[in-house]
Amino acid sequence: MESVMGYLNDWSIKAKVTGAFALVLMVAVGLGLFAVERLGAVNDQAADIRDNWLPSTRLLGEFAHQMASHRASVATLLLAASDAAMDKQQAALDKTERARDAAWHSYQPLISPGEERRLADEITRLSAAYGPAIEKILALAHNHEKEKAIELYAGPSRDQYQKIRALVLEDIELNAREGTKAADHGAQVYAEARFLILAALALAAALCAAAGYFIVSGVSKPILRMTDSMGRLAAHDLSVAIDGVGRKDEIGRMADAVQVFKDRMIEADRLAAEQRGEQERKEQRQKAVDGYIAEFDRSVREALDTLASASTELRATASSMSATAEETQRQTGAAAAASEETSANVQTVASSSEEMSSSIGEISRQVSQASQIARQAVDDAQRTNGTVNTLADSAQKIGQVVQLIQDIASQTNLLALNATIEAARAGDA
Repeated sequence: MESVMGYLNDWSIKAKVTGAFALVLMVAVGLGLFAVERLGAVNDQAADIRDNWLPSTRLLGEFAHQMASHRASVATLLLAASDAAMDKQQAALDKTERARDAAWHSYQPLISPGEERRLADEITRLSAAYGPAIEKILALAHNHEKEKAIELYAGPSRDQYQKIRALVLEDIELNAREGTKAADHGAQVYAEARFLILAALALAAALCAAAGYFIVSGVSKPILRMTDSMGRLAAHDLSVAIDGVGRKDEIGRMADAVQVFKDRMIEADRLAAEQRGEQERKEQRQKAVDGYIAEFDRSVREALDTLASASTELRATASSMSATAEETQRQTGAAAAASEETSANVQTVASSSEEMSSSIGEISRQVSQASQIARQAVDDAQRTNGTVNTLADSAQKIGQVVQLIQDIASQTNLLALNATIEAARAGDA
C-alpha cells in the first residue's frame, strides 16, 4: 500500500486531479449507461405490454363482442315479423359483421409466434366454416323458411360459434397471461436494476471517497504542511524540517524550492555574522584613525595659533618701526641718508612680512590638504598608514616653515635693533 501511495505521490497534481475526475466520470458514465440499459429493458417490457398484449386483448374482446352482437342480430332477424323488419335488422347485422372483421383484421399483425398463432389459425379456420352457415341461415330467413333457419341456427352453427368463442376466450386468456408475465418480467428487471444501480452508486461513492482521500492526502495536506513550514521560515525558525523534499510532483518541486530558500537563509545569516564582525573591526580601525586625525588637527592648530601670534607681533613691530622712522625723518633732516637706509630696512621688513603672510597662506592650504587627505583616510582604511606618513611629512614641512618664520623674525628683530641704533645715532648727529 505504501509503495502504491509512493508511486501515486510521484504523479503531478494535474495528473492526480485529472485521474480522480476521470475515474469518477467513468463510474458515472458506466452507471448511467447501465441505468439506461436497464430502464430500456423495463421500457421494452412496458412497450410489449402496451403495443402487443393489451391491444391484442382489447381487439380479441372487441372481436368476441362483435361476434356475440352478430349472432344476436341473426337471432333478431329470425324473429322479425315482416320483411321491412328483416331488412332493417340485416343493415344492423352487416354493420356488426364489418366491425367484427375490422377487429380481427387489426389483430392479425399482433399475433405472436407459437401458441397464439395456433389459436388464431384455428379461429380463422372455424370462422371460415361459420360464415357460410350464417349466410345459409339468413338466406332461409329471407325465403321465409324460418323453421329450417332456426333449426340450423340452434344446431350446427351454434356449436361452431361456441368453439370459436371458446378459442377467442382462450386467446384472450393467453394474451392476458403473457401481458402479466411481461409485467412481472419488467418488475423483476426493475428490481434487479435498482439493486445493481444502488450497488453501483455505493461503488461510485466509495471510489469518489477514495479519490477525495487521495487528493486530500496527496495534495491538500502536503500543501498545508508546506504552508506551515514557510510560515515558520518567515518567522526565521531555521530548525523547521521541509516536508516533501524528494517528491517528483509539484509538491516536491515546491519543497525543493523552500529547502533552497532555507539553505540560503542559513548562508545569509552566516554572511551577516561575518559582515557584522568585519564591520566591528572597521569601526575599531575608524576610531583609531579618527584619534590620529584629531591629534594631528590639534597639533596643526597649535602650530597655526603660534604662527598667527608671531605674525601679529611682527606686524606690530613693523608698524612701530615705520612710525619711529617717520618721526625720526621729521625730527632730523640731517639724518636723511640714515633714514633712507632705515626706510629700506623697513621695506625689507614689510616684504618679509608679506612673504610670511604668503607662507601662512601656504601653510593653511597645506593644512586643508592634510585635512582632505585625512578624510580620504577615513573612506579607505587600507591607505591610512600612507596618508598618515604623508601628513607627518607635511607636519615636518610646516615645522620647517615655522622655523623659517622664526629665523625671519629674529633677523627682523636684529634689523629693527640696527635701525633703532642708527636712528639714535642719527638723532645724536
